[in-house]
Amino acid sequence: MEEFYYRFIYKKAHKIIAITEFAKNEILKYYPMVNDKISVVYNGFNNFSKEPIDVNNINQKILDLKNGKYILTVSTISPRKNVDGLVKAFNLIKNKICDYRLVVAGKNGWLYENVYKLVDELKLNDKVIFTGGVNDDELKFLYKNAGLFAYPSFYEGFGLPPLEAMSYGIPCVVSNRTSIPEVVGDAAIKVDPYDLNKLGNKIVEVINDEMLCNNLRVNSNKTLECFSWKKCSIEMINNYMFIF
Repeated sequence: MEEFYYRFIYKKAHKIIAITEFAKNEILKYYPMVNDKISVVYNGFNNFSKEPIDVNNINQKILDLKNGKYILTVSTISPRKNVDGLVKAFNLIKNKICDYRLVVAGKNGWLYENVYKLVDELKLNDKVIFTGGVNDDELKFLYKNAGLFAYPSFYEGFGLPPLEAMSYGIPCVVSNRTSIPEVVGDAAIKVDPYDLNKLGNKIVEVINDEMLCNNLRVNSNKTLECFSWKKCSIEMINNYMFIF
């Protein structure tokens, strides 16, 4: 029934918008008949790096992170996001970056219990901080004070958090799978999310190489220009005009 529904929708549609080339190719893999109808229009992202932060709206556990060093990931805790892989990679390098902690900002999702159990088993309870869901002020605070952003997700149709991190000048180590390389371009270090040794080693390398961090920041400015809501709106209007 679901297959019939999508085939019907795609057949009736005048135009189909995909948010990345990767997403476009995923659609064409199953529905090649819509090739002439489909266009890519990249999302914008909300750059709130210049906005003020209301510290009265921030949980004390998060405020306490200000004076420490930490690796940040912003993600729902579920298998697709590979948070458990990041925890394992962090465990491999914890003695090389002994003053760093890992902060996981996001709600509990499918099978989240496995990640908490893993942290217990590895005895990382004092090194891995789970914030739970965060409000806007807490998210801005976490980005502003992070030393590195990690995003080793297995599968993304787009992937906004790396762009948000880049807007704060945070060096990023991300997955080299699905849409993520397309979005980050040359503004992040890309790693196979299944290779935990390499993931850990790249995190250590970026933390210790200020010149590399500066190069990533320069490249980030160019990358972020590709993802404005104004640009997205203009391209969407052009696609609507094509229909009429």
